[in-house]
Amino acid sequence: MQTLTCDDPQRDHDVTALVQAGMVVAVRTAHIYLCRYSLTAEPDALTECLRSHVEAAYESAMCDAQEALDCGLKWAALATFKASMAIAGIAAAKECGFPAKRAPA
Repeated sequence: MQTLTCDDPQRDHDVTALVQAGMVVAVRTAHIYLCRYSLTAEPDALTECLRSHVEAAYESAMCDAQEALDCGLKWAALATFKASMAIAGIAAAKECGFPAKRAPA
């Protein structure tokens, strides 16, 4: 996984905010997907799937976001990064989700 650092504290803050927002989006999106399709997942398995899919998407997503930040487009950087992390969350949910047992009526 790529580590981005620079001498500009504001830019470091922007990158940190992107990563934090991205993780929140990945987790929430996975949860929404599981709920929407009446699926469940083992917490440890979902955590591992999320880690794997976010890690796989991170470098490309960060490069796209970095280009937007270089142009001063913080909103675009956040939007593109969040979209990539949402896709990672859905992929994780699809990989480890299974039908939830329903209570008898």
